[in-house]
Amino acid sequence: MSQPADQPETDEPRTTLRQHLRNWFLTGIVVAAPVLITGYLVSTIVGAIDEQVTPLLPPEIRKLALPGIGLLIVVVGLTLLGAITANVIGRWLLAGWEILLNRTPVIRAIYKPVKQVFETVIGPGGMSFREVVLVEYPSPGLWVIGFVTAPAPADIARAAGGEDVVSVYLPTAPNLYAGYLLFQPRSKLKPLKMDVDEAVRLVVSAGIAGQPVPAAKPGKRAS
Repeated sequence: MSQPADQPETDEPRTTLRQHLRNWFLTGIVVAAPVLITGYLVSTIVGAIDEQVTPLLPPEIRKLALPGIGLLIVVVGLTLLGAITANVIGRWLLAGWEILLNRTPVIRAIYKPVKQVFETVIGPGGMSFREVVLVEYPSPGLWVIGFVTAPAPADIARAAGGEDVVSVYLPTAPNLYAGYLLFQPRSKLKPLKMDVDEAVRLVVSAGIAGQPVPAAKPGKRAS
């Protein structure tokens, strides 16, 4: 006579099993997808570099068909280039080359801003994306993540009131390389105790990567 009262309990294990299978499947995607996508992108980049560099190598080396040899040669070549330009003769040659490029009408419009970006982002002593702040933008009460990149130019700092004015880059999610450049006094910024990598992940994922992981709800137990 107690069978009808116990009937709902027979469906509980099936529901729990379906939930576990679904969670395991989604977890597998979360674990495997970044690895596969990263591997695909790396292999694509390495293959593209090999296709450009390998034809320039002697036939004896091309016969080996070593994957990544083109990338290795590029890395070694760039390292040697940096070592050469670090001495007096290299700096003199580089200065002459830059004078030539800066005096070419069309080339200088492309070369100068690109060079400045690379010097700021990865050059020695660059100040790119080393400080994460909150900026009240575009209206009061709304806050966005910003990256302090460098002190503002002197003219801009004077026009902004002469305070400690800095350049702040505001990326647009999820594209990190599109955004706005603001000049703000430090007094109006809210510094965050957040690594740059963590802030970048937060922006690229449109806030998903920064959400706390919800605690798992305890399953129902039959009394």
